[in-house]
Amino acid sequence: LVANHFHLLFDVHLKRAQGTELSNSLRVHYNISRALQSDDVKDTLNYADIYQIINKVMQKPSCLLEHVVGRIGQSIFEAFPSAEVADVEITKCNPPMRADCEGATVFCSLHR
Repeated sequence: LVANHFHLLFDVHLKRAQGTELSNSLRVHYNISRALQSDDVKDTLNYADIYQIINKVMQKPSCLLEHVVGRIGQSIFEAFPSAEVADVEITKCNPPMRADCEGATVFCSLHR
């Protein structure tokens, strides 16, 4: 086993006039061979650090969900050299589009 998927799901409320609620999902592909042997957090992706990165990115207002997805992926790649792929999904909950739906979602699989 030389690869693993790290999956993080949480809700973030953007501080904007509309009070837009967004839900994020992140899956990161990376080599876990060192962590399998070492049992040391420095040899893996620290989910607390990933949460802080995403939370920081989400604080910056953006007009497009696609732009936020790109910023999250780039931030993950910059912080974690072992990250090979970042699957990022953002859903705008209850978007103002006069339709009965749970949300509008953007998903992108970003490769280093």
